[in-house]
Amino acid sequence: MERRFTDPALDAIRRQVQNREPLRLTMLFALFAMLAVLSLGRRVLGDETLQGGALAARITLLIGGILYCAKCIQVVTRENEAGRVLGDGFWSTTAGVEMALVVAMFVANQFFCELNESIEQLGSPIVLMIPLLIALSAVAGSSAATDLLSLARALREGQDR
Repeated sequence: MERRFTDPALDAIRRQVQNREPLRLTMLFALFAMLAVLSLGRRVLGDETLQGGALAARITLLIGGILYCAKCIQVVTRENEAGRVLGDGFWSTTAGVEMALVVAMFVANQFFCELNESIEQLGSPIVLMIPLLIALSAVAGSSAATDLLSLARALREGQDR
């Protein structure tokens, strides 16, 4: 087994990112829940944009996202309390699953809605916020980004001296 070199500063940055992850996941959880409530509320109030399959697909995906976020919050909180740093596999899987949820929402929207309704749904500001949260997860969780942040910090400290 190959021993991997670990930099204490890099580990500290990874821990900081991981300690903030429950907050990001909670925001994503709240966003999914809010979208589900808004979708159901619009339908109850008579909006004809989301009907049948489109509504069912969106609600199913949003509930899946809510359950996924809840499980990830449990995992990250448990690892934070134990003082362990999650590996790159967790971060890659998290970004992949979250991106797959968003793509599935867009595909379901395109598949079940007429063209004009589909474009109207894709332009919703709240829907456009989801990829931003996921991109933040991918950047914050990737080891390459963490390494670059560590390097930038070291360079900045070197310039201050």
